[in-house]
Amino acid sequence: MQSQNNYLRQWLPKQKSYLYHLLDQEALPENRRCFIYNQNGVYKCQDCLGEPLYCTGCCRSQHQYNPFHWIS
Repeated sequence: MQSQNNYLRQWLPKQKSYLYHLLDQEALPENRRCFIYNQNGVYKCQDCLGEPLYCTGCCRSQHQYNPFHWIS
């Protein structure tokens, strides 16, 4: 059985990797194109699979029946 200190020792070398992964999830992708019409994507849905980018019209039409999705 491992103690808390052993778990922390295993985690500390991986700390930077986890931080970079979390920050990458927050950043917009380099290709900022709409998932559907290849226009300028300005909205990112964090509840849709893959967190796609949408233009204004596509975001409205895709989320007409999903009003509780988290859009940023």
